[in-house]
Amino acid sequence: MKNGKSNIKPPELARVIMKIFLRSGSSHFALGDLTESYIYKLKQKGALRAKLWFWFEVIYALPGFIRNTFYWGIIMFRNYILIAFRNFKNNKGYSFINIAGLAAGMACFILISLWVQNEMSYDNFHDDVKQIFRVVDYERYSNGEEFRFSSNPAGLAPALKDDFPEILEAVRFTRAGSRVISYKDKSFNEPYVAFTDPEFMKLFSFPLIKGSKDNALSDLNNIVLTEEMAEKYFGDEDPVGKILRIDNSVDYKVSGVIAATRQSTHFRFDFIAPFMSIKNFGRPVEGWNSYYINTYVKIHSETDYKKLNEKIKYAINKYDDQSIVELSLQPLEDIHLKSGTIAG
Repeated sequence: MKNGKSNIKPPELARVIMKIFLRSGSSHFALGDLTESYIYKLKQKGALRAKLWFWFEVIYALPGFIRNTFYWGIIMFRNYILIAFRNFKNNKGYSFINIAGLAAGMACFILISLWVQNEMSYDNFHDDVKQIFRVVDYERYSNGEEFRFSSNPAGLAPALKDDFPEILEAVRFTRAGSRVISYKDKSFNEPYVAFTDPEFMKLFSFPLIKGSKDNALSDLNNIVLTEEMAEKYFGDEDPVGKILRIDNSVDYKVSGVIAATRQSTHFRFDFIAPFMSIKNFGRPVEGWNSYYINTYVKIHSETDYKKLNEKIKYAINKYDDQSIVELSLQPLEDIHLKSGTIAG
């Protein structure tokens, strides 16, 4: 009996198609009429021919259904516009407040969205960004206090690379305060003169428009500058090969120019010189007592950095057994937004 009742129903998929395109009350009557005809066909000509007939009727009527759907949709949309225009005309003050409020809300939403997008995009343009980390230091005291900072001793980067096979590369990055940079009759006090290892140019994806990443910092007297600084000091001249003098005492030859980029990054520099040349400005280039350097490492893609954290935790104690500093790795992408309690 159950199977007999189920055979009386027209094909379900065909019924669904009709309901989709007949969303008004007419769908009930149209389906009712077709169902009655289907039952008649079923009794007279059998289930197969009745189903074929029902499908034919639906497919034959489908273009008309679609045409009517779009037609009445356009009519309704036109009517909505007319009603809205009349309401605006009859209630100008109230309508203006609503429209102005909507426009202001949308503008605020767009601006906030752009700001959030920019904040979350910091440093994610670097190749292999998921493998690059900054080394963070912890000092834990007996009273439970904890001090976190990102400054490391000069000897840490090479030691990490030598002692831990999970680390592919380690580079140092620092600034030595404001420096006076001169070229011919031009002289400016520049706050963002950075010093780093030659591998920095390959580890991070700052594009060069002049020079080569492979040898941009290969010589102790090389210097790389941003496109903005190249225009500031050299104008339309080709800066590569030109000599810049720092603090009226040390000469550097321009070996590369970093392209102006809109990418957001936590790095701040206008000039980059080889790390080992920072000794010209009274800073140590080795040792474990002077914490003034940021250390960045690149690890193997299959390495779990959280497990590596445990391995490097007391890495400094191998070289300075009096140290109470513990080490940890901070993902490069987290530095901008998640460094609120990290000093340095």
